[in-house]
Amino acid sequence: MKLRSFLLAAAAAAGVAAVAADFDPMEAPFAENLARPEVPARAADAVRAAMQPLRNVLNTAGYAVSDHRGGTVLCVTIPAAKLFAPNTTTLRDNAALLLRPLWPYIQRSDNYKVLIAVHSDDTGDSTYSDRLTGARAEAIDDFYYQLNNSTDTDIVPYGLGRDEPLGANNSLRGREKNRRVEVYFVPTQNFIDKARRNRGR
Repeated sequence: MKLRSFLLAAAAAAGVAAVAADFDPMEAPFAENLARPEVPARAADAVRAAMQPLRNVLNTAGYAVSDHRGGTVLCVTIPAAKLFAPNTTTLRDNAALLLRPLWPYIQRSDNYKVLIAVHSDDTGDSTYSDRLTGARAEAIDDFYYQLNNSTDTDIVPYGLGRDEPLGANNSLRGREKNRRVEVYFVPTQNFIDKARRNRGR
């Protein structure tokens, strides 16, 4: 019975490994990418604690930081107007002042998977919003590509259009709130494992 249980567990683990091997962050939908890798419940406290230094640094730098997935994922939100002029996809001249300080943490691909999600309000049709936010996400990705000496980064850019509003689109304040850039820091499996080991000491 014990042997059978072991074989079943091994088969299940192999199945999980196969699914993980098939997962490509660069091709995955945003919601799926944000959810992976999963943080086991028993490791959540350790991962939250390990993410705290990054949260402190980002807060001290003046960024608006929010928690996701129970505090195991951090998100920096930047109003789109601070990076782009209305209806444009070219970064403002001073956008580097907001984007460059994030680079030391974005390039830590051993610790964080970085997703960049750009949102709009509901002005214009959904096709226009999708194209605008997609081009803006690519512009930010290209900024970091140039910062990385024209070498590909592991950033995954998304243009999410107007589908995830934070405020009501029937007011100026609500629409402004919806036009935003979000930079997600998702702990990698390496980061999760390291946090668990350190917590176990």
